[in-house]
Amino acid sequence: MKKLTKEEIFNASKTTSPEEDYIKIGMSTCGIAAGAQDTYDLFVSETQRLGIKISIRKCGCIGMCYAEPLVEVHAAGIPTVTYGKVDKMATMEIIQKHLTHGLLVDDYIFDMPMKK
Repeated sequence: MKKLTKEEIFNASKTTSPEEDYIKIGMSTCGIAAGAQDTYDLFVSETQRLGIKISIRKCGCIGMCYAEPLVEVHAAGIPTVTYGKVDKMATMEIIQKHLTHGLLVDDYIFDMPMKK
């Protein structure tokens, strides 16, 4: 393993701007075992094919191993949600409904932040 520099650690710890749309896919061991790499690859290829401009990122454990693959989606105008058990069909539905039409995909929502 490579030892990280202070600059690399700082850059990795930066958070996404609330205005920037993003997708985070949990790529810890449990996520990968459940198919997160396939989910990641499909999000990348389909958003590129459809011309959807969104940052797609890998992240570590999201904390709900039983619901892997987990995908957090932040898109302007609708709440940030974490979708669980995101297989090929769920990925396509999230792209078509959430990203294209601004609708939440209720069947796959596992977590939503609460307003304080």
